[in-house]
Amino acid sequence: MLLIQHWAIAMTSFSLNFFKEDDGTKPVGVFIKNLKNNEGLQAKLISDLNRLEILGNKAKEPLSKHVEGDIFECRTIFGNLNVRTLYFFDGERIIVATNSFFKKQQKTPRDQIELAKRRMKKYFDRKGMGL
Repeated sequence: MLLIQHWAIAMTSFSLNFFKEDDGTKPVGVFIKNLKNNEGLQAKLISDLNRLEILGNKAKEPLSKHVEGDIFECRTIFGNLNVRTLYFFDGERIIVATNSFFKKQQKTPRDQIELAKRRMKKYFDRKGMGL
C-alpha cells in the first residue's frame, strides 16, 4: 500500500491549471464541457491532459509539441477529429492551459497562438499584481 501511495505522489509532480478569464470562466473547461455530445472525444481529451499533467516538461510528440516561444500544444486525436490545447509553464511545476480548439489545417492557426500569448501575458500580469 505504501509503495502505491509513494508512486502516486511521484507521478503527480506537475499541476495543470486552466486559464481563468476576468469573469471567472475557464475557456478550456468550457470547451471540454461542450464536448458532452461526443463523450469519446471528451474522455480522450481529459486523458491526454492528465498525461500532460503527469509528464509535464517531459511530454513529447505525439502528445505534446512546442509551438512558438513559450507556447506548447497538447495534441488529442480521436478518430478523424484533432483537438489542440495550447499551454505554457509557470515555473517548474505549473502548467497553464489557455485555449482548446479543433485543428482543421496543417499549421496551428495564428489567431489561436496569439490568443494563447495574450492569455499568458494576462496571467503573469495578474500574478505580478498578486491577483
